Amino acid sequence: MASQVLDDCQIFWNDVDLTGHANQVRLGASADTLDVSTFSSGWRQHIQGAKTLEFALGGPWGFTEPDAETWDAINSAASTPALTFAVESTAGSVAYMCEPVGAARDTGGTYGDMGTWELTGRAQRGSGGATLYRGGLSLAKQTITGATNGTGVQLANLASNASDRYAAVVHVFVDNGTSVDVILERDDNSSFTSATTIATVAVSAVGQTWTYSTGGSLGSDDWFRARTANLTGTSFDLAVAIGTSIAT
Repeated sequence: MASQVLDDCQIFWNDVDLTGHANQVRLGASADTLDVSTFSSGWRQHIQGAKTLEFALGGPWGFTEPDAETWDAINSAASTPALTFAVESTAGSVAYMCEPVGAARDTGGTYGDMGTWELTGRAQRGSGGATLYRGGLSLAKQTITGATNGTGVQLANLASNASDRYAAVVHVFVDNGTSVDVILERDDNSSFTSATTIATVAVSAVGQTWTYSTGGSLGSDDWFRARTANLTGTSFDLAVAIGTSIAT
């Protein structure tokens, strides 16, 4: 397995692209260790407790961007917030998606040093029944002016495990149009010659939208993609990531 140099990441928080303002990103998972030892244990005995997914973003501080954007992340009233971290900016690159909650924001530094900002928090188990999804960018951030086919992302077949999920998140950054449909498809080949539509997200404004699919055998259909159609108006700036649950 090749090592990954983080020099071309993309970081999306709801309808904000933090890519050009951040130089660090981290996801960390942990589980509590609970002591269940008794006087007859001999050695201490432990069981696993509650699990936590934490994130941290940060970079050089600016008085305009990302100052306003990161404060907005704290004040966001989005009912289903979305944080997407892609290891590269190209379509098809590995991406992680979660629903952030309880963020904390720090800004400052010491005399003579570059000021920095940091946004930290935890992810919640979202409406789709999972805490973290791993997959890829089907549509890297771009300006959509018409029908566009995204890159196929090959995902693990979840077979009959009903506790696992497929999910996609649509980030819309700029709306210079009236509406556009983001269509999610699956197929047994990367050319999508016999694609099946699994969801359609109607986009009309900036923001973020999650869509979910429960686990279950898809046969040989393990390729997923997003495409756009039926655009009215001028354009939309958006990105779409698709993944499977890796932390339920």
